[in-house]
Amino acid sequence: MSSTRSLRILCVDNDPDIRLILEISLHLDSNIFVFSVSCAADAISALAEKPFDLVILDAALEAKSRTDLLKKITKTDGSPPTPVILLSSDTSHNVHLNRPGIIGVITKPFDPITLAGVVRSQIEAIT
Repeated sequence: MSSTRSLRILCVDNDPDIRLILEISLHLDSNIFVFSVSCAADAISALAEKPFDLVILDAALEAKSRTDLLKKITKTDGSPPTPVILLSSDTSHNVHLNRPGIIGVITKPFDPITLAGVVRSQIEAIT
C-alpha cells in the first residue's frame, strides 16, 4: 500500500502501546512518516518545530490539554489549520466532527492493517 504523496503525521496519545501500533500501522505505507508524542505540550512543541500534514489525536486526552492543542492547530495567523483525525472509543462521531479542524474520527479499536488507507482517504477527501 503506497501512494506517491508523502505524508508527515503527528500522533498524540498517552498510551505507549497505542502509539506503537499507530506507528507500525502507518508505516505499512512507505510514504507516511510518523512522529509520535505522549502529550499535548509535546505536540505543540513538535508543531512549532516542523510542519505536519495531519495530527492523529487521542480524544481521551485531558480536556484542557486537548483544547489547547486544537487552538494551536487552528491557527490564528490566517494559514490553513493542520487537519486532525481523532482516535476515540466513543462511537457518537457527531460530537467530535463539529469542532474546527477535525476532519474525521477513527474508532478504537481500529484495524491496524487498513489504518494507513483510512487515513489517506480522509486526507484526500479534504484536498
